[in-house]
Amino acid sequence: MAYERLKHFASLAEPLAVQLLVAVLVLAVSWPAGEPVSHPDVRVLDGNAAQTALGPDSPEGALLPSYRVDPGDSAIWVRWDGVVLPDDASTPLALMLSGPFSATIYWNGDEIGRKGQPGTERAEEVAGEIDGLYAIPAALVRSDTNYVSLRLSSHRAGYTPSTYIQIMAVVPYRADARRSLRYYAPTILISGALTALFILILRLALGRQYPPALWLAAGLAALMIALLAEISRALINYPYDWHQPRQAIQMVGACGFCASLLLYTASRWNIGKYTGWFISLLTTAVSLLAVVFLRGYDAKSVIACMCLIAASLIWLGLAAIRRKAPEPLLLAGGLLPYLVFAEMVRAGFLDIGIFVLTASLFGYLLVRKSDYLVPLAQRPAEPERLKIDATGSNRFVPTAAIISLHASGNYTEIGLEDGRIELDNRNLGALMQALPSRFYRVHRSHAVDLERVERLSAAEGSRYQIHLSDGRVVPVSRREVKALRERLSR
Repeated sequence: MAYERLKHFASLAEPLAVQLLVAVLVLAVSWPAGEPVSHPDVRVLDGNAAQTALGPDSPEGALLPSYRVDPGDSAIWVRWDGVVLPDDASTPLALMLSGPFSATIYWNGDEIGRKGQPGTERAEEVAGEIDGLYAIPAALVRSDTNYVSLRLSSHRAGYTPSTYIQIMAVVPYRADARRSLRYYAPTILISGALTALFILILRLALGRQYPPALWLAAGLAALMIALLAEISRALINYPYDWHQPRQAIQMVGACGFCASLLLYTASRWNIGKYTGWFISLLTTAVSLLAVVFLRGYDAKSVIACMCLIAASLIWLGLAAIRRKAPEPLLLAGGLLPYLVFAEMVRAGFLDIGIFVLTASLFGYLLVRKSDYLVPLAQRPAEPERLKIDATGSNRFVPTAAIISLHASGNYTEIGLEDGRIELDNRNLGALMQALPSRFYRVHRSHAVDLERVERLSAAEGSRYQIHLSDGRVVPVSRREVKALRERLSR
């Protein structure tokens, strides 16, 4: 007994173990890859400090990581001293800049390119491309020390980004400034798995007539929209003022998936009207507060997703307690690593984590627990007795004793195995609704218990009839012959 219980709990813990392993592997191989993650220390100078920013001497001032640079409502100067060059000095070099800002770029005091046109006011600024790559002339590269100066502004983002300078690095030159498809290769590969899971779950939900699973299919569709928004950066090097709608689409897709998980959980496991409403309203309120007040779309998306997934976990835990059954914990174990991953690597959660964990969780449950996400339809128990509605009395007869039924005007004659005929005040159609599925209407006026059929025969004039075990012969409508043969052959 103890062994069986231990085996059962080990089975419940499988999704958690699989998901944690997947999360560790994703973190260990540093997906996605292909672009530098460089945040050098820089100095931020006043917008009027052009001479200091471009001069050969390193300016005074505190250093801060480039991802913390905030141009505010004006234009600023950013100075990066002690630039580290790639080891292969024979390769042409370029300065890579990514983020929602415009800038004029200088290398050792000489202009080498423009990412749009910065300005002290919105009217003066022209939004630069989200990703820029600027060739560094070999004649400007010094053997001892090099520095980069940027005149930078961001008036057209449409929101307050959490990070303006996403990438600032010296890389080997290439012709295309867009993010490499290699950066999104894992996400693109996983898109195929998510598409297959969407199609499979949708087919199962429709085929098994299980409406809660339609929320899962809708969630996967929303997640694929977020995925397309994520990889669009490798397809189109758009002006940075397009970055907000792209991130908004990605946020709606990711949050839509997490909300669909909660709706699936709520529609499948009932935890009580008032408890359910409380969790739903509280989760909605906290998620909306995160979307409205947090800075940067990554923060908005991750916190809102974490709230929705946490609500699903609470719901599943309460369902397991109230139902006194561990079934909901199977899904809860698969969702817990979402919170762990999102807390550890927030940007990585939206880039790759949510997609990998979803493909892993749904794939595991569909393969290992094939009827868990979309349960098979439970056939209602067939009645063992039929209540005969007769004038002045109600009697019950075992359905096993009924052989045939014959419509007689607005009434129905019920033929029993002992030869008796009972008259019911209901018509034949109404009685068929009250009888087990083995009873089949073979004619407009006749129905029989298929288990009592001995043979189907053809009579003169292209007519058909069936012979029952008690010797009765019942006519069969010609349009029912084919379907009747199929039922009898099962």
